[in-house]
Amino acid sequence: MTHSASLLSGTLAVAALVGSLAFAGAVQAAGSESQPTASPPPPAAAAAPASPAATAPAHGTAAHMARVFSSNSVEARIKELHGKLAIKPSQQAAWDQLATVMRENGRAMERLAREEYAKSDKMSALDDLRSYGALTDAHAAALKSFTAAFKTLYDGMSPAQRKNADALFRNRLRMAKANAAPKGQ
Repeated sequence: MTHSASLLSGTLAVAALVGSLAFAGAVQAAGSESQPTASPPPPAAAAAPASPAATAPAHGTAAHMARVFSSNSVEARIKELHGKLAIKPSQQAAWDQLATVMRENGRAMERLAREEYAKSDKMSALDDLRSYGALTDAHAAALKSFTAAFKTLYDGMSPAQRKNADALFRNRLRMAKANAAPKGQ
């Protein structure tokens, strides 16, 4: 793996982690990247059917980014979070605003990640750093817009819903931290 691809892959790992928090991704986004939401078709040149692991897009590839930020993946996260937060009819307007932000953030991150990945083999070290900065800045902006929309929803939640939301996001952070720790620790 080239230095550019390695750096971009690391950037996307951070992006996927932040994305799973900011876009309220499923626990599998933080803990089981090897299980795609929808397996891509096996390569046409394959003589025998490929195993699911063999067809899963490699982390940091365009196919992986398409899966993480695809509209289907974002919609699945929106539906999952709606259920886990037990959104009430009176909260639907605030929820709809949050879902719109999640969709916009997903589209923006997918577009940027694809653009940066397409250039990665031709990047200098300085280009790599700029690319990393662009992706990090985009995630920070996405997180800010998500946080503002989530605050509106959170402010209208019952104490029980807030407690549930607090635990849900806290558990994601703990899982992400555990998955980021070097093996054997």
